[in-house]
Amino acid sequence: MHVTLAWFLLIVVNGHGVWFLRKDPYFSENYNTDIYTALVVVLIGLAGISHYRCIKADPGLLPKKEKPKKKIAKGEKTCERCFADRSNFEPRVHHCSLCGGCVFKMSHHCMWTYNCVGYYNKKYYLLFLFWTFAVI
Repeated sequence: MHVTLAWFLLIVVNGHGVWFLRKDPYFSENYNTDIYTALVVVLIGLAGISHYRCIKADPGLLPKKEKPKKKIAKGEKTCERCFADRSNFEPRVHHCSLCGGCVFKMSHHCMWTYNCVGYYNKKYYLLFLFWTFAVI
């Protein structure tokens, strides 16, 4: 739902902006409106590619394990919710209640991508933000 809303707003707002600037007599006389329109379309396309890659990329989820039969000891570095082994990643792993797993270098759970922003998709998330603000 949020992903659809984000793209609807991005395309509609920028589409109206391009339409109004093409109809503006001052802008159309002094600037090339075709180049401006092409630039906006390219920036929206780059934002779309980055957004798609951010959604589809694995944020760094640790593999889940079955619930152990014995009680987990206090010194053992295992997640109490998903039972993932956190011993190699301990200081930088956080459990996401929305994704249901532990994510390596988790920043936050983004509602616009409906995915956690972690180690492996942070680059695409930052590119998505950059291209989105560049087109605005």
